[in-house]
Amino acid sequence: METNVDKDSVTREELQKCIECCELLMRIQGPTTEWFLDMEKELTEIDHLVPEESKLEQWTPKPIARALQQLFGHLRQTLLSHRWEEAVKILHKIAQTPLGTSNTVWKVGSELLAMDGHQDRDLLQRLYGTAKQLSGMNQEFVALEFAVYLLSIGEKAEAVTVLQKDISYRGKKFEMGKGDRQIRKAYLGLVLHSEWRRCRQLLEKHKRGELTDEASQDVASQLRTYEMQCERYAEKALKCFEGIDLLPGTWNIFLWKYVELLVENDSLDVAENHLQTYCQSHPDCLSSQKCLYNFLRDHREDSDKLVTCLKKIAELSPTDQLVVELCSFLKPEEKVSYLFNMLDYEVCKLEASPWKQLADCINELLKSDGTSHAALAECWSPRKQWWPPYHFTAYMAAQGKEVPGLTLAKALCASSLIDPECTFVTECRKYLSDRPEIIRTSLD
Repeated sequence: METNVDKDSVTREELQKCIECCELLMRIQGPTTEWFLDMEKELTEIDHLVPEESKLEQWTPKPIARALQQLFGHLRQTLLSHRWEEAVKILHKIAQTPLGTSNTVWKVGSELLAMDGHQDRDLLQRLYGTAKQLSGMNQEFVALEFAVYLLSIGEKAEAVTVLQKDISYRGKKFEMGKGDRQIRKAYLGLVLHSEWRRCRQLLEKHKRGELTDEASQDVASQLRTYEMQCERYAEKALKCFEGIDLLPGTWNIFLWKYVELLVENDSLDVAENHLQTYCQSHPDCLSSQKCLYNFLRDHREDSDKLVTCLKKIAELSPTDQLVVELCSFLKPEEKVSYLFNMLDYEVCKLEASPWKQLADCINELLKSDGTSHAALAECWSPRKQWWPPYHFTAYMAAQGKEVPGLTLAKALCASSLIDPECTFVTECRKYLSDRPEIIRTSLD
């Protein structure tokens, strides 16, 4: 079979790799297949925990994907069991494969070298220099991972240099996807944000006179220096975070820092707009809704926006403590469903706050007109069979005896929903000597 190959666009090494790959896939005996035989044999000598069935005596030619998968499996086991010496030897074998395994070599190799902190700093620098030049690697991620290592050993200035430097490949600017570039840019923003916060803390300490006893002129000069540094770091970080709320994916931590800087600059409208945009594009993200809630609570006086945000939080997480906060804004007819939904979950069975609110809510609804009764009946009807054995048993009454407020609130609810003389209420009376009478109208 003849194939048309542009020899100018394919290197001799790449052609050789294609030939070797075909030999393996077709199970043709040759140098490459012999390489795999030798690899399997050396592997069993390197790691005595390799399963018996993978030893050389039972080896049969198999597709390259399966062979590599087995090799990676052994590497994973050595890493999980912290057998670092064996992991390095297996990694060395992976580096000799005729196919591209550069990503594995970089990730595992850099992780092993980074374990000793500064000790293997030069080796990791050399590995980074090689990895970022390989065509099969995502240079943006390689630079980011190396920068994270530098941060872990306290080399913040060099990490910033790595994050800021343009990625190049064979002397030309390497074009990656917008998201890949933005990730590296966003992490640079995090580093700059941390420097901004550090300078601001030093500035505040200087203003309080906690850091110096120098002459007033020197103190004033130092204060101005820190103020300028804060402004510079904030400006650079803001540029790194620009447009992050419009990108696909989850960018929570970066957006929160972006908003913090905007609030510090009194750009409240801009900050709210970014949060609203991000929440709309991530409707199922609970943390983004909470961040918006915190912003609205601290910087806005619009209760309608606050309630809308809290309702979304209740929809995403019915057991969140902010649901109790939401109920403080709602009328009894509306909040009763949120309280019932919250108490459906095991995690809230012994939470006093929602039970107290539910007891007060039921009391108000029973004193109101028929419409309010209907709202309560709508919530209680589907729970009428399973709530009593779930919430209102003698065991649950005894379990709550150490918390009189919880016991009283649950007893009031049971008295209204079931019967004032039900077993649960009777048992609760034993633990409420200061409140012996619990009389409410039961719900028909």
